[in-house]
Amino acid sequence: MTRLQIPATIADAPEASRSQLEAVAKQLGRTPNIFRAIALSPQALACYLALSGALGKGSLPAATRERIALAVAEVNGCSDCLSAQTYFGRNLARLDDAEITANRKGASNDPKADAAVRFAAVVATHRGHVTDQDFAAVKLAGYTDAEIIEIVQHVALNSWTNFFNEVFHRDRLPGCRSQQGRLTRRGVTTSPALPTHQPSLHHFIGAFALTLYKFATVHDRKVFYREAGDPTRPTLVLLHGFPTSSFMFRDLIPLLADRFHVIAPDYIGFGHSDAPSVAEFDYSFENLTAHVAGLIEQLELSSYILYMQDYGGPVGFRLFTRNPKAVAGFVIQNTNAYMAGVGEMPAQISCRCGRSAMPPAKPPPAGFFPQTRPSTSIRSAPAMSKPSVPTIGRTIRRCSTVAATVKRI
Repeated sequence: MTRLQIPATIADAPEASRSQLEAVAKQLGRTPNIFRAIALSPQALACYLALSGALGKGSLPAATRERIALAVAEVNGCSDCLSAQTYFGRNLARLDDAEITANRKGASNDPKADAAVRFAAVVATHRGHVTDQDFAAVKLAGYTDAEIIEIVQHVALNSWTNFFNEVFHRDRLPGCRSQQGRLTRRGVTTSPALPTHQPSLHHFIGAFALTLYKFATVHDRKVFYREAGDPTRPTLVLLHGFPTSSFMFRDLIPLLADRFHVIAPDYIGFGHSDAPSVAEFDYSFENLTAHVAGLIEQLELSSYILYMQDYGGPVGFRLFTRNPKAVAGFVIQNTNAYMAGVGEMPAQISCRCGRSAMPPAKPPPAGFFPQTRPSTSIRSAPAMSKPSVPTIGRTIRRCSTVAATVKRI
């Protein structure tokens, strides 16, 4: 029998908790059971969200935070937490099985992280009664006083989550399934299963919840974008390709958020941004760029790095020519650089960088391209210069509809 009567919906929660649950739903796309359960105490929910969010922006790398969570859950014997944290460790922090096993034993295969995990395990095991040798070891590994304080806070927050799950029968809460068997405090007795439903962990805040889903009105149209990370850190703008959206960066963003302030917009006609018909909107790279530039201006981004993939190239290069002083760097991956899409961009970029002209192109070595296929092709420069001729425009709208239907965010 469940010890808590969990609110089925946000409307069923105490009134003082509803706005906080709505914020969680906006960030995660849903309200996991753990949040609706904690919401029975508005004060506890506010404290939990505030501390989780603050620690998510701390100085410890995301992988180290996951390692600490695994070590603490092992000490506290919370099997459901171990299942979910193993999932996050593998899929978000990219920890391999050997590392996860070491973390559960209170260690790490990474030399510096090992000191943090060992210290966290000692703090959890001895309830804060650490020795001078324990403290000296973590200091010797290079951790600052501020980082050590954060380690202790992570132990406290993870312990609270572990205790909450155990006190209120986490294995009986709908959507929170425990693994078979128990874990001893001296060793691993079973391999943790992946969470069957919604993992009941504060890592929703530490990982997923750092990615905010927002809209901005630019030139009378709604532009959707994802935002994550500390705004005081270097800004990285992720420009997607065709026929995708910022959804393509969904797994990458949490991994970057501990080092960068990440912005990932959907172009007009893509993802969750407005998708006017081709009769209402000229789907040219210039117009797509204008809306991204408008978003950047609204967000008051004075300096940023551009990541450009596929269509991100023509858009990103145009952003650079508009305001070269704002672009701190480029990350270029398989971007479109054909003349019909880029046009005069190479010459403009060259001039902006202080050159009078691009260096002359060298012919490829003899035999470098022994054959090309197809032997004949038809290229339409006017069509290629626009990312949405009628056929592509319909494809964009279909992609937008599908994305909205399946609720991929």
